[in-house]
Amino acid sequence: MKWLSSSRFNDLLTSLTGPANHPKPIFAYGFRPFFWLIPWVLTVNVFLWVAFWTGWWPVSFPSSPLNWHIYELLFGITSGMMAAFIMTAVPEFFEGTPPVNGRTLFGLVALWLAGRLAFWGIDVIGVYGVAIIHLAFLPYVLWLVGKPIFTDPLKRQWGLALAYGLIVFCQALFFAAEAEWVPLSSFAVLQASVGAFMILVLVAVRRIATQSINEWFQQEHIDDRFMARPPAYNLAVFSLAVSTLTELLFPGNSAQAWLNLAVMAALFNTLNDFFRTDTFILKFPTVWPIMTLLTLFGAGYGLMGWDALQENVQMSAHFRHFLTMGALGLAYFIVLMVVSHIHTGRPLTRLGWLKFGVVLITVATLIRGLVIPAFPEMQNELYVLAGLLWTGAFIGYWWRYHTWLTQPRADGLPG
Repeated sequence: MKWLSSSRFNDLLTSLTGPANHPKPIFAYGFRPFFWLIPWVLTVNVFLWVAFWTGWWPVSFPSSPLNWHIYELLFGITSGMMAAFIMTAVPEFFEGTPPVNGRTLFGLVALWLAGRLAFWGIDVIGVYGVAIIHLAFLPYVLWLVGKPIFTDPLKRQWGLALAYGLIVFCQALFFAAEAEWVPLSSFAVLQASVGAFMILVLVAVRRIATQSINEWFQQEHIDDRFMARPPAYNLAVFSLAVSTLTELLFPGNSAQAWLNLAVMAALFNTLNDFFRTDTFILKFPTVWPIMTLLTLFGAGYGLMGWDALQENVQMSAHFRHFLTMGALGLAYFIVLMVVSHIHTGRPLTRLGWLKFGVVLITVATLIRGLVIPAFPEMQNELYVLAGLLWTGAFIGYWWRYHTWLTQPRADGLPG
């Protein structure tokens, strides 16, 4: 017990994070430790689930394994991305706001990792134990960074905060459904949560597109300005919200097909922004990956809408992977790449792995969403192939960028 004395514990924390006034680079900014860990957590999760679904690794869960598979890859992984994104964005959006770093950041990482372990130990600590650990994470992040957002008289980032709040609500609703506190199935809540995450993806994509393209204009000394138009994205968010609520509250409703097709049309409409500048921007490295994301996003809803109009198809579960593996996976990957360049003080050049990674994720999505249902006799082999391609993009990112995350900024600035 002497080892747990405050002085020894403080010494241990100092050795891990550095002194409070000068933290080590890995704990100097919110994105650094999460981006270092997420590729490996993703890879381990994907292949544990591949081993489970193919029967190579039997494991028991207190309720539907499918529910917990969806939950972990939605809320578990994305919560780390969300924390990294907002802790990095707030000091940039609001000048003078100090970043979350040092011991506080270390504690957040430890809490997030505890959630990942709690998920696999659910048979030991139970659903309530998992809920307590998981539900503590994002509210704590919002408490740390939310003050400048909510006190801003211009309300510039309220949409981002509301999207985060929506995710926390969906997460709490899932656990309430698991505990039978509400008359909803936990699977239905997870399906609705996919829609909530898609809204978050749209909010993030709009900001990433605007920032990264204008950053490139500045680097290339181009006198132009790109703006992802709010009306197009607001229409897409509204369509998504209506479709998601209808699926949750009125399952099997005949209007669902047309609502999904409306979402597809609204998403494809956002692609027009990339043709509204005087400069030909399709050659810029982040533009076609973002367009690919929006295309897979829209195609997923379009295919689910088409499926709902057919009597003998019923492949909506496969098509939904266009949203999760495709749109959400590409959102993960693009955020990792763009933030790792901008916030380590490097220009948005040398993005060769971005192109290759987008191809890997897209091909994996097509295999999972289209090829596996077409060739069910080969599903085990195709599951493995899709998992290798999808996680390969993230492991390649780690291999290429992990040293940037553990070293000071290249431009000498703090962060």
